[in-house]
Amino acid sequence: MFTRSFHARLVNVIRLPGIMPDEAIIVFNEVPNSRIEDKLAGIEHISNGTDIGIAIFGVPDMILLEANGNFLSLLKSPYDIRKNSVGVSLSKIAAEWVNEDGSFVWKEVFSCGIVIKIPEFMVKRDTDDETYVDITFVPIKENETIKYVLCITYDVTDKVLNRQLADEYSMAIEHQRNEYEKLLKTKDEFFNFISHEFKVPLTVICAAIQTIENMYRNSVPPKVRKLIHQIKQNSLRQLRLVNNLLDISKAENGYMKIHKKNIDIVWFTKSIIDSVMLYAVDRGVEIKFISDFERKIIAIDEEKYERVLLNLLSNAIKFTPCGRSIEVKIFPDRDKICVMVKDEGEGIPEDKIELVFNRFVQADNTLSRERVGTGLGLTLVRLLVNAMGGEVFVESKVDVGSIFTIVFPMDEVEEDEAYNKEISFGIPDNNLVYAAAIEFSDIYLQYPEDNAQDNDGTVYQSQIEKKTI
Repeated sequence: MFTRSFHARLVNVIRLPGIMPDEAIIVFNEVPNSRIEDKLAGIEHISNGTDIGIAIFGVPDMILLEANGNFLSLLKSPYDIRKNSVGVSLSKIAAEWVNEDGSFVWKEVFSCGIVIKIPEFMVKRDTDDETYVDITFVPIKENETIKYVLCITYDVTDKVLNRQLADEYSMAIEHQRNEYEKLLKTKDEFFNFISHEFKVPLTVICAAIQTIENMYRNSVPPKVRKLIHQIKQNSLRQLRLVNNLLDISKAENGYMKIHKKNIDIVWFTKSIIDSVMLYAVDRGVEIKFISDFERKIIAIDEEKYERVLLNLLSNAIKFTPCGRSIEVKIFPDRDKICVMVKDEGEGIPEDKIELVFNRFVQADNTLSRERVGTGLGLTLVRLLVNAMGGEVFVESKVDVGSIFTIVFPMDEVEEDEAYNKEISFGIPDNNLVYAAAIEFSDIYLQYPEDNAQDNDGTVYQSQIEKKTI
């Protein structure tokens, strides 16, 4: 039974005869130590100042006997007020506390006699605000019989909403990432398309210029020859840019094909150096070649290695002042072989050393005509070396110079022996010279016409043929 202040009391009911035969006297004797508020007081004291709600229900009808304010605040009007909820069944004051199958969430307390935990249960208040609580139903037994059910709730709304917000942010970030990847893919496809469209006419232009130089050289006035030379050099520059863009795109998208063959890296490196000696001499730069091996066969992709070394030599010559030198050295390092390109150039600022292999990064951002570039060369170097199973490292100090070291494993592959001999001891063909012309197209040579004079009296004098290679 309940008092006027809506406190539950456990009582013994005694029926006594009344004065009249049809009357009876009912006596209610409170059972000692049975006050529910006394049993709840300790727990409620602990829950003060927290988001913990506590309620005690009588069995078997789950009549609310006692509840603190936090628990009542979870109920809809009018049951959020104590006098309207005490003595009322939980199935009425919390009719929406049901499982997906429509059963009440506390049913297993009776059927199994176990503690029931319901995490992040959503309850709706009159304001339709969603509140999330962890609910625990604890059966309280007396003489092996369930006498009461203790209900403990803990408000976890902030945790759930924060997680939902984090999930929304994650989904938004994932969406943005997908959109960004789509944009990158679109950009790469655009670059590939443009590069392919540029490469064909550039190749035709270069071939036409080559034909003019080979077949009609003597019938073209010197001034026109100089203009043709400028057209050729700038066409090669554009062809180099197109090739770099295409190769970077292939490497980054996994389409780069590597054809390793056994070659004498000492001989091949020397051949590449010989093919660019003209450019070094024209700029007054000496190239020294040192090798700890007379001959060393390893498996590499000759075309990719050629691109790598030409690129490093091009940078070294471009940034090394007249009168200084470049050293190319081949040496072993345990089971690896190293190819080092060391220059005495301007060096790379410390804050850019870690960035030089990134796209469009240049150590020198000036617009000097002799140091033009796209910032793609070293990006391609790293991608090509990695594709061949090697690594590339850089050391540099401003006003001292830079050292680029390529490291390859000393491996060989099985292939035709005759081909090995041809590669190891053959003479570099015009392809290497043409490749060097493309990679060195950023370095402007004076037009090779000794004392060429046009009809208008203009003199074009080259210094290249006056120097000893």
